[in-house]
Amino acid sequence: MVKSLAMRIAYLDMVGGCSGDMTLGALVDAGAPFAELKSGLRSLGVAGFELRSERQQRGAIAATKVHVTLGKKADHTERRLRDVLAVIDNADLPERARTRARLVFERLAAAEAKVHGISPDKVHFHEVGAVDAIVDVVGSALGFELLGIERIESSPLPVTRGRLRSAHGEIPLPGPAVLALAALAHAPLEPRDGFRELVTPTGAAIATALAARIGPYPSFSLESVGYGAGSREDEPGAPPNVLRIAIGTQGESALPETVVVLEANLDNQNPEVLGSVFETLKEAGALEVFLAPVTMKKGRAAVVLTALAEPARAALVEEAILRETTTLGVRRHTAERTVLPREIVTVETPLGPARVKIAKRPGGATASPEHDDCLAISRAKKVPLREVYRVVEEAAEKLRRSEKKRQSR
Repeated sequence: MVKSLAMRIAYLDMVGGCSGDMTLGALVDAGAPFAELKSGLRSLGVAGFELRSERQQRGAIAATKVHVTLGKKADHTERRLRDVLAVIDNADLPERARTRARLVFERLAAAEAKVHGISPDKVHFHEVGAVDAIVDVVGSALGFELLGIERIESSPLPVTRGRLRSAHGEIPLPGPAVLALAALAHAPLEPRDGFRELVTPTGAAIATALAARIGPYPSFSLESVGYGAGSREDEPGAPPNVLRIAIGTQGESALPETVVVLEANLDNQNPEVLGSVFETLKEAGALEVFLAPVTMKKGRAAVVLTALAEPARAALVEEAILRETTTLGVRRHTAERTVLPREIVTVETPLGPARVKIAKRPGGATASPEHDDCLAISRAKKVPLREVYRVVEEAAEKLRRSEKKRQSR
């Protein structure tokens, strides 16, 4: 059955800032089942923590505070990125939650690497590698999944001036890692008065890594609102120390989003390698990869490699281009694009099941068979690929007509 193409969205409204525990608290407050959250986090295999929640007041707002309590047997291992990712990969998590949690820690590693002038794989996580931070990040990713969130957006990151003590000693505010995360995602900042940390590195990583857009409220139908309480008590004249998450649905209309365009001229690249370069860039997070022939100086034939990436993944894709190709530099710029709502459904055909991409267009929905599924059927059934496409398209059209008939009743 073809479902509605309305998209479920969560908007992170940084009323008083953002941290890992504030995000987790806001998701619970918005309706994420706490028992299921605890059950999923137990699969991390990290010892020595307990999770509990309570209602607390921040100014005039009642919010949920999630506590991660560490016992005597808590694992305080100082981890590198690969260690944290191994913990996530070994946990029993929904695939989208796992992907989101990995992305947050990959962003943190990239930001810390920028700050300290080392490679991401050599970053030792101190504060953000501790048990409570792993629980906050994975718990937030799982909370989004339990609420069925398909798209995440965020307000600009509020920042102040001042100083803060950390595992690296005294550091200026905004924290260097927070600014590095904002720069990697081209995220806008919101200057505020005061001398306190409003956004932690973990909070900034969640927002900049997972948000498809950072800016004003989206246009959507509001369904629920959750407030997550921070650890700091409210200060006189300051906004309440809460993160607000607004959850709703966006109808069957095109969605605006920002992408980073990465380009490199290749005039001495072995063309036999380019096929694997495509796959590597897709694995790094590229949305699209394509080549265009050009003629360079002295009449040399070359190609322009172009990759599109979400702002949060752009640094990883850029690194892959520099590592996997012969280019000496990568150009980058941001672009706005409009994306049609789409979803993948499986249709039954006489040749077997196949996935189809349904896109909502002005004037009606269209269906496109997934090439990999059609190719697999073609090889398994010894049927020409064009015939497989025809059969899958007929099945998709039959499904579309039956769904339209059902909805008209």
